[in-house]
Amino acid sequence: MRGTFCLLAVVLFLTSTPAWACQDPDWKSFRQQVSDARTVFIFRLESTEVRRTQLGSSAHMEWIHGRVRVVSSLKGDARGFRSVRFSTGGCDAVRLDTGHYFLAATRESGPELDLLAQGRSVIDLKYEYVEGAPPERREGQLLRSIRRHLSDGASLPAELPDAHRRFMTDAFPPLPPPPRAATRR
Repeated sequence: MRGTFCLLAVVLFLTSTPAWACQDPDWKSFRQQVSDARTVFIFRLESTEVRRTQLGSSAHMEWIHGRVRVVSSLKGDARGFRSVRFSTGGCDAVRLDTGHYFLAATRESGPELDLLAQGRSVIDLKYEYVEGAPPERREGQLLRSIRRHLSDGASLPAELPDAHRRFMTDAFPPLPPPPRAATRR
């Protein structure tokens, strides 16, 4: 019996998958970052590549380096930004899709927006920004409300970003809620 238990324990250990147990870092919410930022701007992620640094003979660190094109500054001068640094794995994971437009809020001045250091200070603007559209139709309601907040202190949307926008940049989206139990009548 003892031998069977030990064999079972070894098999379970060898076939188990690693689990992520991340504690949320002390990052500010996007809402707070918009209010505290020196620079708020729209950029397009033009390209990405994996970068790697050796940390000794067998260890290394990887991150994603993206080339960005600043499209519009809502606050401050964003012309100095040329790149973004982020990770798609681990506790600081974020998903930025190449070709999408993003709104960034940062205290940095460039040339690199480092999301490894400051966290989720970007939101995806899919369906919210169309660069080639006429000015009156270029930006959606979310961007217009952020511009109003930055210019005259109008209140920001209650949920910024909303669940849909968070889902678009979460590398590990939250699990769906469990199914509700059927009620009997």
